[in-house]
Amino acid sequence: MTNRFADTKTFGNLANSYSQEVQSRFRYEKYAEKARIDGFESIALVFIDTANNDSWHAWTYYRFLSADMSQHTIVIQTPVIISAGTTETNLYQAAMQEHSLHIQYPSYAATAKQEGFPRAAEAFSTISSVKMHHEERFMNLFTRYSQGLLYSYFEPVPWKCQSCGFIVEAKSAPERCACCGCPQTTFSMYCVNEPTTHYYF
Repeated sequence: MTNRFADTKTFGNLANSYSQEVQSRFRYEKYAEKARIDGFESIALVFIDTANNDSWHAWTYYRFLSADMSQHTIVIQTPVIISAGTTETNLYQAAMQEHSLHIQYPSYAATAKQEGFPRAAEAFSTISSVKMHHEERFMNLFTRYSQGLLYSYFEPVPWKCQSCGFIVEAKSAPERCACCGCPQTTFSMYCVNEPTTHYYF
């Protein structure tokens, strides 16, 4: 095993992962802008929530990289994904991007463990599990969007207006919020057990 952290495969994997998470953050912020332009405030909030998660993932990887202060410049060969289509397309692309990282990170974890970096291995493994949940949420949204079921459910559920916080229980979100008058697109399913996200998505 090499004596310099910067010469290990794990260091390269951390650098690559850092780059991808930074890209994801800004890409999802652009997707959120597009969703808001299209009138889908609830979807925009999901993109912003994921962007914030990815910021912390990038910071986690950066902390490992900065442990080797001999490396002031890191050369990273990572494809830059530039895509900004319709909100429906962006949801699908986001799901695929999260799936790719969910699949990729376990192999990075195995390499880190083999090279003697258990904390890095744990970081890759735990972030991979987050990516799985991101993928499921985006794919769920994409499927419901494609089927025209974004604001309806098979049974009564709580719907929360993301503008004023008004909550109503029904099979479909109201066309207008009874409290602030905002349109149906500001509503999302509300989960009382997840106060920081408020999404069933």
